[in-house]
Amino acid sequence: MTKFVPAIIAAAAMSTLAGCVAESGDMPADEATSQDSELASQCPNPNGTNAAIAAFAAAYGTEAHQWQILNDFEEYRDYGDNYQMKLRPKSTGKCANNACPNTMEILRYQSTKLDQQLVFDGQFLSTWNFASRLVTGYDNMLTYRAGNRYTFPAHSISMIASGPSATCTGNTDFTYSTNLSNPDVLVNALRFADGNGVNYHLFTYDAQNVPHLRTSGMNAIIDPTGGTSGDSSTSSSSTGTGTLAAGCQGYSADKVKIKVYQADGVTQTMVDANGYPCNCSLKNISGGKMRLDDPYAASTYFCRTQ
Repeated sequence: MTKFVPAIIAAAAMSTLAGCVAESGDMPADEATSQDSELASQCPNPNGTNAAIAAFAAAYGTEAHQWQILNDFEEYRDYGDNYQMKLRPKSTGKCANNACPNTMEILRYQSTKLDQQLVFDGQFLSTWNFASRLVTGYDNMLTYRAGNRYTFPAHSISMIASGPSATCTGNTDFTYSTNLSNPDVLVNALRFADGNGVNYHLFTYDAQNVPHLRTSGMNAIIDPTGGTSGDSSTSSSSTGTGTLAAGCQGYSADKVKIKVYQADGVTQTMVDANGYPCNCSLKNISGGKMRLDDPYAASTYFCRTQ
């Protein structure tokens, strides 16, 4: 059954665990590789933020066809939301004028009013930490640009496939075609995502703890985990009682339909979201129903007791 976790899809393509960092320095290469593989299988997700950031990156890349965060977003202080510093689309750029609705929905998850309400990869999302990490990552990118560090070329990407993750168990990988012969250079475009710790939902790490993208030819592969970035929020595999198992939340572009994955983890189907059967174990909900009932997440259905 494909695991649904609220963190990063919505249509277009959410911790109590401390992030683990691979040792560097004099560690033998084979030992470092072994540790890297072990950490990748665990996919540390502190306060749900690694998965949520990956969801943002996946939705943004899918809708804008690029990763140019400094061109397309800006920082602002939300005086109506506990003075939280957040990101929002610029009035110019690829996501202006609601051109990236899935991405915009994920940015709504920065709201302190949604704290501990969303689930990303099996962890409740700290929306305070999510907003803080996005802003920190954005500031890091400004510093890199000013120092001409971690440069990357102009590029175009298109989401071409999704399927079971080879990295984070139970999640879904997104594959993007690029116009670059070495798509790993785009790791520098995504360095906003590994501020304050490693992020295996997006990167692999070498023995020196340097991030890299998973690539295949001219394609780049990331793991946004599902729910609000384009991955389905649900699995339609039948349980023993014949009901359908869904996740904790799911994005709906039209506020009517959500995508579900079939048992093969690849085939997708659109279903009516309201009242769709769901289970959200982290919230102790079994036999629940999907509801569109939170004004701070206008296009996100949540699993409710009924």
